[in-house]
Amino acid sequence: MSKLKNIFVLFLLLQVSNIATGQVEITPNYPDGGLFTAHQLYDVMVINSGAPVKGYLEVTIMLNGIEPVLSMTSFGVTLDAGMVVSGYDIKWQQSIEYGTNDASFGFRQSGLLPSGRYIFCYRFIAFNGSMLGQSCQEISISGFGPPELVFPYDRAELNTYPVLTWSPPALTSSMKGIKYHLKLVHLEEGQNPSLGLAQNFPMLELRGLRETHVLFSSDVGRLVEGEKYAWQIDASVDGFNLGRSSIWSFKFVDKRITESKELDKVISYNRVRSVRDSKYCLAKQALFFSYLNKYDEKILDYSISPISGKGVIKKDELPIFELLPGLNQLNLDCKRLGLEEEAMYLLTIRNKKGASFYLEFKALP
Repeated sequence: MSKLKNIFVLFLLLQVSNIATGQVEITPNYPDGGLFTAHQLYDVMVINSGAPVKGYLEVTIMLNGIEPVLSMTSFGVTLDAGMVVSGYDIKWQQSIEYGTNDASFGFRQSGLLPSGRYIFCYRFIAFNGSMLGQSCQEISISGFGPPELVFPYDRAELNTYPVLTWSPPALTSSMKGIKYHLKLVHLEEGQNPSLGLAQNFPMLELRGLRETHVLFSSDVGRLVEGEKYAWQIDASVDGFNLGRSSIWSFKFVDKRITESKELDKVISYNRVRSVRDSKYCLAKQALFFSYLNKYDEKILDYSISPISGKGVIKKDELPIFELLPGLNQLNLDCKRLGLEEEAMYLLTIRNKKGASFYLEFKALP
């Protein structure tokens, strides 16, 4: 660690937030304050404005002006006069020297810098030890935020078994391998949700979830009329914690247990899919389908088009479906629409983000 400490002592002596000096001009594409990934370390241009030189490029990151995060160096680089080289074209040493703080650990595990104030510094050092170019800048990184609960709303009153729904951590939409830990507890009368979640035995606890929703069904546990429940989500990737959501609670208010197993034997709701495939379902007079409303849409945006049948169903002929947050179970009266018997049709749903979902079905008498 002595080399890394010496590098950051130099930072303290400089006591500046933005430096660019030397024969070799270094122009990093510094982060704009949002998400910073390991791949961005190599996003730098090196320009030699003087005589040919040989040396290596060094990158360091420091947290809060005093805590080393990492130091990495390239193999030898020869820069002819006027030469321009991208950091992506430079061969880098495989070993990276990390600090001992949480930011270093997080970056090493996930390839992401947690939120905080950092000093980034790039230097070109000649083989004789002289520094020929330097660029340093202090930047605030907002990093990724925790997952956010979506439904049921905090302190909601429900008369159906809910689809527990949440959104991924902020700024991690392109990140793969995110896993979630869901915990739900029954609250005692007058108990604080935070205290209940910490002390009570879980009614439902699931780890390693990859989806951002879970159907709480009567098979999992029975919701009792008038009782309250609290829940929370943790997110992680490769063992690194991405954050923990706030704690929300809800109350079950209906005496009826709406998830009847006998009803399930009669009615099966077909879930729409994000891709079309060879599968189709049968719609005997009515099409029963389910749609997960993640973005609090109010009205279902959908169309019905014939695959083998005749005629086109106009938009104004379709019934209007009002949506609730979470999972919606809907039924479409095929007979009323006049769909041709034994013909194939395609249900297409478009959400407010522009994504499409499909369900092929055969209309039966």
